[in-house]
Amino acid sequence: MAALMGMAALSIDIGVAYFQKTKLQTVADGAAIAGASELQYGDVATGAQQAAALNSFVDGSNGDTLTVNNPPASGPHAGNAQYVEVIATQSQ
Repeated sequence: MAALMGMAALSIDIGVAYFQKTKLQTVADGAAIAGASELQYGDVATGAQQAAALNSFVDGSNGDTLTVNNPPASGPHAGNAQYVEVIATQSQ
């Protein structure tokens, strides 16, 4: 019985971790798209933060951190000002 309960608890933990990862990815993707749509207006960070807030992710609250880089600091488009990089982190 203990082994069965342990496996159930582990399954729940893995499910919650997967859900949180998916949520953070959605926040980062939406914020990057919103930031990229603001490239011509020069308000990339504000656009990205507003889009993240629509997904209940507010930078600086509840351990949430949203980093917006234009141009990206890493990846295949690093240094290219036509791209936006968004990094969403959340403490657990």
